[in-house]
Amino acid sequence: MPLFHSSSDLDMHYEIDDFTDPWTTPETILMVHGNRESGAAWYGWVPTLARRYRVVRPDTRGFGKSTPVPRDFPWTLDRGFLPVAVTDTETCARATLNFIAENGG
Repeated sequence: MPLFHSSSDLDMHYEIDDFTDPWTTPETILMVHGNRESGAAWYGWVPTLARRYRVVRPDTRGFGKSTPVPRDFPWTLDRGFLPVAVTDTETCARATLNFIAENGG
């Protein structure tokens, strides 16, 4: 279970699906789920995309296998959703990052 510890109150779970040829440097797709879901929502796309792209599917704060949040959590972009963009430093270092989000994810 890969986890990214982005702050003292968040361990963000993510999955990386990469079935590209090992001698290539594929582009990365970051797939962010919507509310009341997890990165598993994108599982059906993995066979189609992961042969050509490196697919990163995180569970955003409070969803899936990421750290639960308290009922009174102050939801803001910087504390709620933006940490997902840095789940993997190797992904961030790549020249091309394709971003796919669903219903406010």
